[in-house]
Amino acid sequence: MLKRWFRDTKLQTKFTLLIFACVGILCGAFIWASFRLADTYNEMIYKRTADALTFSAENLASLFQTNAELSQQIATNETIQQALVTARESEDQIARKAALTTLSRQLTGYSNHNRYIECIHLDYGGASSLILGKRTITDTEKNQEEIHAAANSQQGAYSFLVLEDMDGQPQLVCTRTIRRVRATPHNLQAAFL
Repeated sequence: MLKRWFRDTKLQTKFTLLIFACVGILCGAFIWASFRLADTYNEMIYKRTADALTFSAENLASLFQTNAELSQQIATNETIQQALVTARESEDQIARKAALTTLSRQLTGYSNHNRYIECIHLDYGGASSLILGKRTITDTEKNQEEIHAAANSQQGAYSFLVLEDMDGQPQLVCTRTIRRVRATPHNLQAAFL
């Protein structure tokens, strides 16, 4: 029946039907290609975003590790250890000032070799502290309490905190308690500085 209808149809109608069929096929192919292209584009965007996020995460992890290692170097540096003991325990004011100068020189050396360190704040007993760097976030009592609580809870290990500076901007802080290392004949003992 369809065959007979097609045979009996005018040539102009046949061409019109053929053109509509071709246009329909081309439109369908175009729509399918558009969706396929959009899917491919989305996959590429997803992969590039995932790669960028992975790179950023690895870079941040490396920076965290670098700063943790730096805090370990500071905490175990013999010169800093000795200067802290002198600054805390010496009755001689000249020896204490010399110890503070040594601490300042040592810590400045560490901060100058790491562009991600904006400030080193060292509390070495009671209300005594040494602050070196471009800016500090330990100006507020709340920040000082959080830093001390985090350092004390880790018992000598490092801890990272995000605190707000005086302008309300978030800052990443690495904190730790420096412990005195005393060599004994059979082992090493640690005590808080």
